[in-house]
Amino acid sequence: MQRPRNRLRAQIAALPGLTSALVLIALSVASLPAAAQPARPGVSTCPVLDLANPSPGDVVNHGAYSVEGLSLDPITLTASGVSRIEFYLGTQETGGILLGTAVPGSSPANGPYNFQTTLTFPDVNRDDNFNAIAFSAFSGATTILQRQIHVGATTPGATPVPVPLSITIKRGCPVAGEGPQVVATTTVPVISITQGSGPVLQLGNPNANDVLSRGPLVVTGVAFDPASTSGSGIDQVQFFLNDRDAGGVSLGGTTVPGATNPALPRVYNTVVTIPGNAGGGLQNFVAYARSSLTGLETKVSVPVFIGAPPSPTPRS
Repeated sequence: MQRPRNRLRAQIAALPGLTSALVLIALSVASLPAAAQPARPGVSTCPVLDLANPSPGDVVNHGAYSVEGLSLDPITLTASGVSRIEFYLGTQETGGILLGTAVPGSSPANGPYNFQTTLTFPDVNRDDNFNAIAFSAFSGATTILQRQIHVGATTPGATPVPVPLSITIKRGCPVAGEGPQVVATTTVPVISITQGSGPVLQLGNPNANDVLSRGPLVVTGVAFDPASTSGSGIDQVQFFLNDRDAGGVSLGGTTVPGATNPALPRVYNTVVTIPGNAGGGLQNFVAYARSSLTGLETKVSVPVFIGAPPSPTPRS
């Protein structure tokens, strides 16, 4: 049996920061230092899901394999908001193989949001997608983590197959404050790009498909380098409207995790400004976290709508 990597320890250690980051989503600019409030209306939410293993490109042997991670409901901030997590080799929609299931918080010794289970990989040798799917207990909304891995023995001297990006897909997210019957119906992947063994970066706000007004916006999340033994190991988190390297607009608000609350060294929350002359419609909100240890960056990009949601397409 393969053992999970030490990255889980860093994730579990960051859990209080993650919870606080999600609670802080609701803070307005005027009440930023105030106590946490429920998520503000209009923020689309799906289950939070993170895996300690496998990582993109990992080689997984046939048979038993231990997988660990964490999952919770971002509205109630409880594990009970997630009914189950299913694991597939291949995608569920195309007849992927069900490898096993897990329920977060089922083992108190592992923590209230964490899960650990043993999957069984089939006797095959191939590159394939590993899919973990977290299901909301309230709305049926799902968060899918998709990573390419290699199952079984590798051929000595074979040319490595290029590993695609790890992709997060959120589906049917309920809109906070408007009841679970109101959902964001568009399926949009949230792309995370990491150079080498770069830092962990998560956005608590904004979410994919959120409608952002021009002007101030509170941005929250978690960022840390798992290799850091003191603090977050992050020297800056930057925010842009569209890709920085393709002419994206800086939104200001460059921050360092823990700057506003040293007791939560991996949590960042800051105010950025969506420019008044920003174009409307679908754009990308992009965050970059840089490791102070290696200089490597992680990039997270989520699609958002500026000014107003898209108009429904008229039917003929």
